[in-house]
Amino acid sequence: MILFIPAIVSANIGFTQSDGCSAATAISVTVGCSSPVAGTTTGATQTIAGCVGTADDDVWYKFTATATNHIITVAPSASLDPVVQLFSGSCSTLISLKCMDGGLTGDNEVIYASGLTVGVVYTVRVYHYYTGSGSGDFTICVNEAPPAPGNDLCSSATLLNVNATCTNTAGTTVSATESQVGCAGTADDDVWYKFVATNAVQTITVTPSGTMDPVVELFSGSCTALSSITCRDSNFWSDAETIQAVGLISGSTYYIRVYDYYSGNGGGDFSICVVGTPTAAPTNDEACNAIALPPVTSACDYVSFTTTGATTSTTAPTPASCVGGSAPAQGGFNNTPKPKDVWFSITVPSSGSISIMARPA
Repeated sequence: MILFIPAIVSANIGFTQSDGCSAATAISVTVGCSSPVAGTTTGATQTIAGCVGTADDDVWYKFTATATNHIITVAPSASLDPVVQLFSGSCSTLISLKCMDGGLTGDNEVIYASGLTVGVVYTVRVYHYYTGSGSGDFTICVNEAPPAPGNDLCSSATLLNVNATCTNTAGTTVSATESQVGCAGTADDDVWYKFVATNAVQTITVTPSGTMDPVVELFSGSCTALSSITCRDSNFWSDAETIQAVGLISGSTYYIRVYDYYSGNGGGDFSICVVGTPTAAPTNDEACNAIALPPVTSACDYVSFTTTGATTSTTAPTPASCVGGSAPAQGGFNNTPKPKDVWFSITVPSSGSISIMARPA
């Protein structure tokens, strides 16, 4: 009897990507996100418990730091809600540095990693927040973070103009550092602005890009002696924050601090504007429109005026010089530093002598 024994072929279809830490896919640090690496969590299994959500489909990457600050970006397909976790150490002694789950399904996740050591290998884990793998597809890239913004400190605050309508100025908190403890959330990426109030009421609006969750704080005083007026954190990520400031003093300088609510010194990009009705300039704002003071008498009769809304004069009055006296009283004027000046004229009496004084406070 001839027996026919069928050959049994065992099909072992393995997961071809980095299903475990030890098999982490090496990716290069690039300029910007010019060459993202395609990845998927489909078919992956859990390596270790997740930092948030369910890590039953985690995949792994590694990169060698080329700078102390790097940006790790994961851009998912429409049905993937990615969680991104950054580790230092070897696979047997992983140390979690950051866990990012700021967005929702289909939203990018970005880790702004600071304090890294050049030449050291770091590991990144990506998985779908929910049980199962979703659609599973995404791209990942690592690039060097830009330098800190020029307005990272209060002393270098960007000057904003107050306009009748919102005229936006672009800003970013990426790579910024903490100046002082936040009024809400974590202010590890605060940036600074200032404006000169044109009226008692001004409206400050910060509109974020992407998933930034802005916190906006308004201060009076100087950078060495700031006094917080109000802190606004009414909305969530991607939502604008608005401060309706009242009781301001026209002509005074106020400071604005903007940062992302969450930790990670990365926040993102935003736009900012200050809206208010300007105070009209006084009628004697320039020399040619000087207000004539009353005739000189022996009595001191005070008259009230204001510099509110005044601007800096740039041309000298006529005559530009006078006979007698010595500089700087010998005619002309000096507009350094830039004063918000107003002008008066006076008829000198026959005695040739006048005394001008301000009302005592």
